Amino acid sequence: RDFSVIVRSKEFVNVARKVLAMKAQVERIKRERGE
Repeated sequence: RDFSVIVRSKEFVNVARKVLAMKAQVERIKRERGE
């Protein structure tokens, strides 16, 4: 049980990182288009 929780939290962290990276990329594109 503990191991599965750790694996799930790792997957969650990976997904969160991907989402944050995508958001940062969108912000960068918006800024470049704005300028």
